[in-house]
Amino acid sequence: MKQIMRLSVIACMVAVGAFSAHAGTILFDNTGATGGGADPISAGEIYASFSTGSNSGVLGSLELILVASNPNDEGTISVGLYADNSTTPGSEIVSLGTIADSSLSTTPGLFPVTLSSNPTLSSNTRYWIGLSTSGTGKWEWSSNLSGTGVSGEYFYNYNLETLSNSSQGFAYQMQVVMDPSSVPEPSTLLSGASGLIALGISLAVARFHKRRT
Repeated sequence: MKQIMRLSVIACMVAVGAFSAHAGTILFDNTGATGGGADPISAGEIYASFSTGSNSGVLGSLELILVASNPNDEGTISVGLYADNSTTPGSEIVSLGTIADSSLSTTPGLFPVTLSSNPTLSSNTRYWIGLSTSGTGKWEWSSNLSGTGVSGEYFYNYNLETLSNSSQGFAYQMQVVMDPSSVPEPSTLLSGASGLIALGISLAVARFHKRRT
């Protein structure tokens, strides 16, 4: 019985460890900072950069702080992932999805992008998130640059073109999370844990029969 309990504990630790090892890595996040204003996307595309550092994997999630002057304008914000061209936005790599203005509010809020794909992100590479719209959607910015990966990055808008977040003193608000390239399904992890427990039971039963003979 003690052996079964011991293997059960080990199985649980293995499952928890596997989940932890495959947790997403935050590459950029200033969504918890107080906003300072919002720029209209319809005046021209707006871009914000992020970098992967030594990490590699796939884009796991993207959240943006957005607001709309008129959420009923039937507009849609298009979101794309762009390559870097010497600290300026390069060509579009892939369209990530859209956000309808009707889902926005006249006060800033955090909105997840329902990703149409999970593109691969290479290590030690800078990428850009680009927004465009014909509606009244705006991208909120903050002068607080203390978030993960914020101060060393850049932005581009129709008014100022490309500037570093630190030199201008603000950054557009978003959270970018990278996931591992392959994440085992929860059922796979549970199956492995169950196998360890079953092995423990088999060993305990075999030992019991051996003692009786």
